[in-house]
Amino acid sequence: MSEMANPRLPADEQSALDAQFDTRAAVPEHPMMFARWAERSAQARQELGTLMDLKYGPHPRQRIDLVDAGMHSPLLVFLHGGFWRSFDKSAFTFIAPPFVDHGISVAVVDYALCPDVTVAEVCDQVATAVAYLREVAPNHTFDAERTVLAGHSVGAHMAVWLGGVDWTTRGLTSQPYHGVVAISGIYDLVPVSRSFLNADLRLTEEEAWALSPLHEPPAWMPPAVFAVGGQESEAFREQQDAMVGVWQACGAGAEVVPMAGYNHFDILDALADPASRLFRAACRLAEEVGSLAQ
Repeated sequence: MSEMANPRLPADEQSALDAQFDTRAAVPEHPMMFARWAERSAQARQELGTLMDLKYGPHPRQRIDLVDAGMHSPLLVFLHGGFWRSFDKSAFTFIAPPFVDHGISVAVVDYALCPDVTVAEVCDQVATAVAYLREVAPNHTFDAERTVLAGHSVGAHMAVWLGGVDWTTRGLTSQPYHGVVAISGIYDLVPVSRSFLNADLRLTEEEAWALSPLHEPPAWMPPAVFAVGGQESEAFREQQDAMVGVWQACGAGAEVVPMAGYNHFDILDALADPASRLFRAACRLAEEVGSLAQ
């Protein structure tokens, strides 16, 4: 089945579905938010000074910005959003300073974008990045046994999806991470494959189903923090509720952080705000996973 075979809805239903995933249209002030992220990230790169640009694969975008916070520090691996078709790691350096100040190392992962690659290829690249960080850990001071994946939007999808990876095929003998922070995630890609986004994503329904943690739950569900903005669309809020249900049904720990006043973008500002409940929950998880991994 090609992406052209994905069923189209009547015009009014198609418009309603598209609106559920048109995050930028839902937040008209998003250009100012993105400009603020860029400004804060540029400032963060100047302040951090020790940021390392690591290459983990052959594609020019297969790179990781790493800030090592010191001996035996936890590692927060951040996977950015953009519906697999926009943004790069340089836009998200701003999340690093508050975590580094808290004694947590940060790695911001970049990856190739659709339509130059497929969604499955992006997911595979991110898995390679996570395995790479585990392999090179002895060259750095962070503690690989205290690794947490934090993802926003489709980054949250990938942070959850990675629980289904067979890491032995990547040369690892154990799980390379022990916690997940999933923010504003998409966990069922089937409706995404029917939306306007599929012009770039080119997902078939079979591919969308196979890549959906709600349809193919991951075998590895470590302790997790979930958050979605109260101002986000019904699709985002319902998908988080369903994913949390799957997590809890499997006996895994899942803390839900209420974010009532936030939209799809400013919730990421909360992740980088030491005064926010989301930041504190992420720090708490990163600090706890070391003992849980023993």
